[in-house]
Amino acid sequence: MERVVENVRLIAENDYCISCGACKHACPHTEIRIELNPAKGFYEPVVNDSTACVTCETRPCLLVCPSYEEDFVQLANWTDAAQRIGPYHFLYTGHSTSSDIRTRASSGGVIKELCRYYLDKGIVDAVITLRHVKGLEYEPDLYTTSEDILHTPGSIYHNINFEKAIGILKTTPGRFVLVATPCQLTSIHKFKSVGLDQFLGQIEVAIGLICGWTFSRHSLRHFSRAMGVDCTDLQDVTYRGGDRVGPLTLKTGEQTRSFSRRPKYLTDKHAIPFKIAFSRTYNAKRCLLCVEHLNHLADIAVGDAWLKAFKDDKFGTSIIIVRNPEINTTLQELAALGRVKLAIAAEEDVIESQGKDLALGISAQQIINKLVLKGKFAPKYKLPCPETDLPSARIWYKNYLRPLWFRYLTWNGFGRGLFAVRVFWYHLSFWALLPFRMARKRLRALLDRL
Repeated sequence: MERVVENVRLIAENDYCISCGACKHACPHTEIRIELNPAKGFYEPVVNDSTACVTCETRPCLLVCPSYEEDFVQLANWTDAAQRIGPYHFLYTGHSTSSDIRTRASSGGVIKELCRYYLDKGIVDAVITLRHVKGLEYEPDLYTTSEDILHTPGSIYHNINFEKAIGILKTTPGRFVLVATPCQLTSIHKFKSVGLDQFLGQIEVAIGLICGWTFSRHSLRHFSRAMGVDCTDLQDVTYRGGDRVGPLTLKTGEQTRSFSRRPKYLTDKHAIPFKIAFSRTYNAKRCLLCVEHLNHLADIAVGDAWLKAFKDDKFGTSIIIVRNPEINTTLQELAALGRVKLAIAAEEDVIESQGKDLALGISAQQIINKLVLKGKFAPKYKLPCPETDLPSARIWYKNYLRPLWFRYLTWNGFGRGLFAVRVFWYHLSFWALLPFRMARKRLRALLDRL
């Protein structure tokens, strides 16, 4: 089947955009802009005038796109299939020894400690990471002091426009630490690999976030309305901080409300709306097809250590994947200075922490295989040991088909009504299935005693 490769509209029309903005900077005719699509709740590229694309033979807008094709064997030098989590040299669990930094951070405070170290030592001139602008808007910005680093936002799960990061690198000379999600970092690597490295700035260290999902802005809008929060007046949203899990905090001009991110049905009124709003229904479509959650191209990748060993940890611990051996020297110096506490980890710890399917991208590859079999466009990945199976009917429905149905209804104006129906259904099913849950709980307790 002939593949349509006219321009980056191919990505937007298939809803695979991750809002990195690389295509805007790659376009030799400056005909691409990045705009928020209110129906979708995502930023995506808009081609002003596609007539210039007729004579554009190299299609740079597609070549830099993380949702078009990615060769991780080449980009990450990932040739050893035995390393299932991508190429690495050292694995740790760890956290900052500063209680202030740990409570401000999303997972252990290791990233903040690294950024502060590089700035204090004069190894870099600034850190490029997100800064809150207003409302739901965050954008890449320069942090130049270790004190400023303390005020960087934690996890941000709703969609943001990342294109300013490339703009900073193109126009600002200096040495930088870049903090980015996997697909954001991939876009910058691809931008450089296809001969578009016009950067005045140099990335000295790439700190990768281990990423789960990005949610459509409808996720927050529907949850806010369900909880009586004016979503049109949201001044700020924070998803983490304070402890290991951290609350979801919604701030408007008149009130600030916090909601547990581990709600229980019988004690938390927001339990069902929260579970629905932050489900795969509202995921970016590209996230459902992602195989790089562990940030294969970073010098060091950091995320939450969701391990049984830390179930009683109140402040958060990081799982740390050192992909560039030079970074290990920095970590060891921070440990020697007493600023971080480290413990050796294994590959299985990383997989357990993030979940096998997420860490290895199994269902994502299987769904892509089925999409290709059906003659549909999908991201093309090159991995050392690719998954060749097709998804089961359950995986296909739960992880792809059902989210597509809900996404279509939401984008066409039926999202709020569907949300209310799902809330009602969850309440009904909870009480209907409660006797079976109680019986299963008693049976497990009995078996444990035996």
